[in-house]
Amino acid sequence: MPGPIDRYKRETYKIKQRTSIVDGKPVFSDTEAQGLSLDMSQDELSAFGKVHNGRVFFIVPIDPAPQMPCQIEFNSVVYDVQKIETLRTLSGVLWGYKLVAFGG
Repeated sequence: MPGPIDRYKRETYKIKQRTSIVDGKPVFSDTEAQGLSLDMSQDELSAFGKVHNGRVFFIVPIDPAPQMPCQIEFNSVVYDVQKIETLRTLSGVLWGYKLVAFGG
């Protein structure tokens, strides 16, 4: 049975996992993901404090699971992920992930 994120997904993202550092620059591997997002840029005080370019992304389960540090690209804008939460039902079924990000 699909979870709510799976039912209402309407956007495609590119999750950039940092795999290593070469010549002082991070190297990323890209993973495609689908889901939905909430724009937090209009709030004066929010979960981001004074940062105005924040978004919360809800993505369907992917393999491999996102880990810190990572970035997420949406509409050609790259956001730095600050927090990743795993979303599960009470019986332990994986619904997806919540990524809190800012930047852009």
